[in-house]
Amino acid sequence: MYWSVYKSIFFVEGMPQNCHLIANISTQTDNQNCQLKSFDEVKEKMIKLVLRYGGNSIVDFEYGQKLSKRWFSRDGIAWYGSGIVALINPARLPETND
Repeated sequence: MYWSVYKSIFFVEGMPQNCHLIANISTQTDNQNCQLKSFDEVKEKMIKLVLRYGGNSIVDFEYGQKLSKRWFSRDGIAWYGSGIVALINPARLPETND
């Protein structure tokens, strides 16, 4: 299970044992000037949602880029992220990220 920490929030690509699930979330960058935007913008949006729901992590975290469905767009790539806001015990995460 791979995990990382960004601004004190845990992003876990998997489902750790004994976590308290709170809410499903998803977000993406808008389709304007997306090549100039970074994945950090998606993480910033997700952190705001985690804090709003009272969690300390996003589990079952997925992310990537997707193409815009607008054929006339010069910049047709958007970043997205999704997962479940949760409360986890960081001490129970594996020591290695694999």
